[in-house]
Amino acid sequence: MSFLIFGLTSHVTMFSPACITNRNTVFTPGSVHFRLEEEEQQRQKLQLEKVSTESKLKKNEEDLAIQTDNNAKLSKDKKILEEKLAEMTSNLAEEEEKSKGLSKLKVIILPSP
Repeated sequence: MSFLIFGLTSHVTMFSPACITNRNTVFTPGSVHFRLEEEEQQRQKLQLEKVSTESKLKKNEEDLAIQTDNNAKLSKDKKILEEKLAEMTSNLAEEEEKSKGLSKLKVIILPSP
C-alpha cells in the first residue's frame, strides 16, 4: 500500500506505511507526525505573535489619534493666549503713552504758580 503526500516537501514523495523517503533521509511515520506537530505549534506561535503585534499597533494608532487631538486643542489654546498677549501688550503701550502725556501736562502746569 502506498500514499502520496503533497506539501511536505518541494516534490511529491511515495511512501509505504513503514517509512518515508525524502531524497537521502529516511523518516519513520512517528517523526513525520512530530514534524507536523512542530510546524503546527510554530504556526500557532506565529499567529499569536501576529495577533499581539496587531493589538499593539491598534493601541498605538489609538494613542496617536488621542495625542493628535490633544495637540490640536493645545494649539488652539496657544493661539488664543498669543492673541490675548498681543492685545494686552498693545493696551499697555497705549496706557504708557497716556501716562507720558499726563506727566508732561503736570510738568507744564506745575511751573505756572
